[in-house]
Amino acid sequence: MEGETFGLVGESGSGKSTIARVITGLYPPHEGQIIFEGIDLTALKSEHERRPFRRAMQMVFQNPYSSLNPRMKVADIIAEPIRFHQLADNERQIQGIVGDLLDHVGLGRKAGVKYPHEFSGGQRQRISIARALATRPRLLICDEPTSALDVSVQAQILNLLKDLQQELKLTMLFISHDLPVIRQMCDRIGVMQKGTLLEVAKTEDLFLSPQHEYSRKLISLMPEFKGMSRAGLEIVTE
Repeated sequence: MEGETFGLVGESGSGKSTIARVITGLYPPHEGQIIFEGIDLTALKSEHERRPFRRAMQMVFQNPYSSLNPRMKVADIIAEPIRFHQLADNERQIQGIVGDLLDHVGLGRKAGVKYPHEFSGGQRQRISIARALATRPRLLICDEPTSALDVSVQAQILNLLKDLQQELKLTMLFISHDLPVIRQMCDRIGVMQKGTLLEVAKTEDLFLSPQHEYSRKLISLMPEFKGMSRAGLEIVTE
Protein backbone atom coordinates (compact mmCIF):
# COMPACT_ATOMS: atom_id res chain seq x y z
CA MET A 1 0.00 0.00 0.00
CA GLU A 2 1.15 3.55 -0.68
CA GLY A 3 3.20 4.98 2.18
CA GLU A 4 3.76 1.71 4.04
CA THR A 5 6.83 -0.41 4.59
CA PHE A 6 6.09 -3.98 3.53
CA GLY A 7 8.54 -6.59 4.80
CA LEU A 8 9.44 -9.78 2.99
CA VAL A 9 11.02 -12.43 5.18
CA GLY A 10 12.15 -16.02 4.71
CA GLU A 11 15.22 -18.24 4.71
CA SER A 12 18.01 -17.89 2.14
CA GLY A 13 16.87 -19.15 -1.26
CA SER A 14 13.18 -18.54 -0.62
CA GLY A 15 12.93 -16.09 -3.53
CA LYS A 16 12.95 -12.72 -1.73
CA SER A 17 15.66 -11.10 -3.86
CA THR A 18 14.26 -12.62 -7.04
CA ILE A 19 10.93 -10.91 -6.31
CA ALA A 20 12.73 -7.57 -5.92
CA ARG A 21 14.60 -7.99 -9.19
CA VAL A 22 11.47 -8.99 -11.08
CA ILE A 23 9.59 -5.94 -9.75
CA THR A 24 12.37 -3.57 -10.84
CA GLY A 25 12.71 -5.23 -14.26
CA LEU A 26 16.16 -6.72 -13.71
CA TYR A 27 14.71 -10.23 -14.21
CA PRO A 28 11.86 -10.98 -16.65
CA PRO A 29 8.99 -12.94 -15.06
CA HIS A 30 8.03 -16.27 -16.64
CA GLU A 31 4.38 -15.75 -15.74
CA GLY A 32 2.08 -13.56 -13.64
CA GLN A 33 1.70 -9.80 -13.40
CA ILE A 34 3.40 -6.86 -11.68
CA ILE A 35 0.82 -4.16 -11.00
CA PHE A 36 2.18 -0.74 -10.08
CA GLU A 37 -0.30 2.11 -9.56
CA GLY A 38 -2.90 0.19 -11.57
CA ILE A 39 -0.65 -0.53 -14.55
CA ASP A 40 0.55 -4.02 -15.52
CA LEU A 41 4.29 -3.57 -16.00
CA THR A 42 4.64 -7.00 -17.61
CA ALA A 43 2.45 -5.80 -20.53
CA LEU A 44 4.81 -2.93 -21.39
CA LYS A 45 6.82 -3.89 -24.47
CA SER A 46 9.27 -1.08 -25.11
CA GLU A 47 12.01 0.52 -23.01
CA HIS A 48 10.37 3.89 -23.73
CA GLU A 49 7.19 2.68 -21.97
CA ARG A 50 9.11 1.17 -19.04
CA ARG A 51 11.41 4.11 -18.35
CA PRO A 52 9.00 6.23 -16.22
CA PHE A 53 8.42 3.19 -14.00
CA ARG A 54 12.14 2.46 -13.70
CA ARG A 55 12.51 6.01 -12.44
CA ALA A 56 9.62 5.56 -9.96
CA MET A 57 11.20 2.40 -8.46
CA GLN A 58 14.73 2.30 -7.10
CA MET A 59 16.68 -0.32 -5.21
CA VAL A 60 19.28 -0.37 -2.44
CA PHE A 61 21.33 -3.54 -2.75
CA GLN A 62 22.77 -5.77 -0.06
CA ASN A 63 26.47 -5.22 -0.62
CA PRO A 64 27.69 -1.60 -0.59
CA TYR A 65 31.13 -2.78 -1.71
CA SER A 66 30.04 -4.30 -5.03
CA SER A 67 27.10 -2.04 -5.93
CA LEU A 68 29.18 1.13 -6.49
CA ASN A 69 31.52 1.69 -9.44
CA PRO A 70 35.00 2.07 -7.88
CA ARG A 71 36.26 4.16 -10.83
CA MET A 72 33.64 6.88 -10.44
CA LYS A 73 33.63 9.73 -7.96
CA VAL A 74 30.71 9.73 -5.55
CA ALA A 75 29.12 12.84 -7.13
CA ASP A 76 29.10 11.12 -10.55
CA ILE A 77 27.65 7.91 -9.09
CA ILE A 78 24.70 9.86 -7.65
CA ALA A 79 24.36 12.08 -10.73
CA GLU A 80 24.22 9.15 -13.17
CA PRO A 81 20.47 8.40 -12.75
CA ILE A 82 19.68 12.13 -12.83
CA ARG A 83 21.43 12.43 -16.20
CA PHE A 84 19.95 9.18 -17.54
CA HIS A 85 16.38 10.24 -16.75
CA GLN A 86 17.05 13.89 -17.71
CA LEU A 87 15.78 15.25 -14.40
CA ALA A 88 17.78 18.50 -14.48
CA ASP A 89 18.21 21.29 -17.01
CA ASN A 90 21.95 21.76 -16.65
CA GLU A 91 25.09 20.55 -14.88
CA ARG A 92 24.85 23.19 -12.18
CA GLN A 93 21.37 21.96 -11.27
CA ILE A 94 22.63 18.36 -11.19
CA GLN A 95 25.44 19.26 -8.79
CA GLY A 96 22.96 21.10 -6.57
CA ILE A 97 20.71 18.00 -6.37
CA VAL A 98 23.71 15.74 -5.67
CA GLY A 99 24.87 18.06 -2.88
CA ASP A 100 21.41 18.10 -1.32
CA LEU A 101 21.24 14.29 -1.42
CA LEU A 102 24.66 13.93 0.22
CA ASP A 103 23.53 16.31 2.96
CA HIS A 104 20.29 14.34 3.33
CA VAL A 105 22.08 11.04 3.98
CA GLY A 106 24.51 12.65 6.43
CA LEU A 107 27.72 12.58 4.37
CA GLY A 108 27.98 16.24 3.40
CA ARG A 109 28.69 17.81 0.02
CA LYS A 110 32.47 17.40 0.23
CA ALA A 111 32.00 13.63 -0.02
CA GLY A 112 31.19 14.06 -3.70
CA VAL A 113 34.82 14.54 -4.78
CA LYS A 114 35.97 11.24 -3.23
CA TYR A 115 35.89 7.65 -4.50
CA PRO A 116 33.93 4.76 -2.90
CA HIS A 117 37.09 3.09 -1.51
CA GLU A 118 37.63 6.12 0.74
CA PHE A 119 34.48 5.29 2.72
CA SER A 120 33.46 2.64 5.25
CA GLY A 121 30.71 0.11 4.52
CA GLY A 122 28.06 2.16 6.32
CA GLN A 123 29.08 5.30 4.48
CA ARG A 124 28.97 3.46 1.15
CA GLN A 125 25.46 2.30 1.90
CA ARG A 126 24.52 5.94 2.51
CA ILE A 127 25.92 6.71 -0.96
CA SER A 128 23.77 3.88 -2.38
CA ILE A 129 20.70 5.34 -0.67
CA ALA A 130 21.48 8.82 -2.06
CA ARG A 131 21.81 7.32 -5.55
CA ALA A 132 18.49 5.48 -5.17
CA LEU A 133 16.75 8.69 -4.09
CA ALA A 134 18.19 10.71 -6.99
CA THR A 135 15.25 9.93 -9.29
CA ARG A 136 12.72 10.89 -6.59
CA PRO A 137 11.21 7.38 -6.56
CA ARG A 138 7.81 6.49 -5.16
CA LEU A 139 8.84 2.92 -4.33
CA LEU A 140 12.16 2.13 -2.66
CA ILE A 141 13.17 -1.54 -2.54
CA CYS A 142 15.74 -2.39 0.13
CA ASP A 143 17.25 -5.84 -0.36
CA GLU A 144 19.01 -6.83 2.88
CA PRO A 145 20.42 -3.27 3.11
CA THR A 146 22.22 -3.79 6.43
CA SER A 147 23.25 -7.46 6.41
CA ALA A 148 26.78 -6.72 5.10
CA LEU A 149 27.36 -4.04 7.76
CA ASP A 150 28.67 -4.14 11.31
CA VAL A 151 25.94 -4.29 13.96
CA SER A 152 27.02 -0.88 15.28
CA VAL A 153 26.34 0.67 11.85
CA GLN A 154 23.12 -1.21 11.08
CA ALA A 155 20.99 0.90 13.45
CA GLN A 156 22.25 4.14 11.84
CA ILE A 157 21.25 2.98 8.36
CA LEU A 158 17.85 1.69 9.54
CA ASN A 159 17.11 4.98 11.32
CA LEU A 160 18.17 6.90 8.21
CA LEU A 161 15.79 4.85 6.05
CA LYS A 162 12.94 5.42 8.51
CA ASP A 163 13.57 9.17 8.63
CA LEU A 164 13.79 9.42 4.84
CA GLN A 165 10.60 7.44 4.40
CA GLN A 166 8.65 9.76 6.67
CA GLU A 167 10.16 12.90 5.19
CA LEU A 168 9.78 11.89 1.52
CA LYS A 169 6.58 9.84 1.98
CA LEU A 170 8.20 6.80 0.38
CA THR A 171 6.63 3.40 -0.04
CA MET A 172 9.15 0.70 0.84
CA LEU A 173 9.60 -3.00 0.18
CA PHE A 174 12.04 -4.15 2.83
CA ILE A 175 13.63 -7.57 2.37
CA SER A 176 15.51 -9.30 5.18
CA HIS A 177 16.02 -12.59 6.97
CA ASP A 178 16.63 -10.64 10.21
CA LEU A 179 13.33 -10.77 12.09
CA PRO A 180 14.12 -8.11 14.74
CA VAL A 181 15.01 -5.68 11.92
CA ILE A 182 11.83 -6.54 10.02
CA ARG A 183 9.79 -6.01 13.19
CA GLN A 184 11.33 -2.58 13.73
CA MET A 185 10.92 -1.37 10.15
CA CYS A 186 7.68 -2.78 8.72
CA ASP A 187 3.94 -2.14 8.87
CA ARG A 188 3.02 -5.48 7.28
CA ILE A 189 5.04 -8.62 6.59
CA GLY A 190 4.90 -11.38 4.01
CA VAL A 191 6.50 -14.73 4.88
CA MET A 192 8.08 -16.62 1.97
CA GLN A 193 9.29 -20.19 1.58
CA LYS A 194 10.50 -21.82 -1.66
CA GLY A 195 9.01 -19.09 -3.84
CA THR A 196 5.59 -19.14 -2.20
CA LEU A 197 4.02 -16.42 -0.06
CA LEU A 198 2.66 -18.35 2.93
CA GLU A 199 1.23 -15.59 5.08
CA VAL A 200 0.70 -11.82 5.05
CA ALA A 201 -0.12 -10.00 8.29
CA LYS A 202 0.33 -6.78 10.21
CA THR A 203 3.70 -6.82 11.94
CA GLU A 204 2.60 -7.28 15.54
CA ASP A 205 -0.14 -9.73 14.55
CA LEU A 206 2.49 -11.90 12.88
CA PHE A 207 4.88 -11.85 15.82
CA LEU A 208 2.22 -12.34 18.49
CA SER A 209 -0.03 -14.77 16.63
CA PRO A 210 1.56 -16.32 13.49
CA GLN A 211 -0.94 -18.41 11.53
CA HIS A 212 1.30 -20.59 9.38
CA GLU A 213 3.46 -23.36 10.84
CA TYR A 214 6.54 -22.06 9.00
CA SER A 215 5.97 -18.54 10.39
CA ARG A 216 5.77 -19.98 13.91
CA LYS A 217 9.00 -21.86 13.33
CA LEU A 218 10.80 -18.73 12.09
CA ILE A 219 9.65 -16.65 15.04
CA SER A 220 10.57 -19.39 17.51
CA LEU A 221 14.18 -19.12 16.31
CA MET A 222 14.40 -15.45 17.34
CA PRO A 223 16.73 -15.00 20.32
CA GLU A 224 15.11 -13.97 23.59
CA PHE A 225 16.85 -12.07 26.33
CA LYS A 226 14.38 -12.42 29.19
CA GLY A 227 15.83 -12.97 32.64
CA MET A 228 19.43 -12.23 31.70
CA SER A 229 21.70 -11.19 34.53
CA ARG A 230 22.55 -7.50 34.67
CA ALA A 231 25.72 -8.21 36.66
CA GLY A 232 28.49 -5.92 35.53
CA LEU A 233 26.15 -3.71 33.47
CA GLU A 234 25.27 -1.17 36.16
CA ILE A 235 27.25 2.06 36.15
CA VAL A 236 28.61 2.78 39.60
CA THR A 237 28.75 6.46 40.50
CA GLU A 238 30.88 7.63 43.39
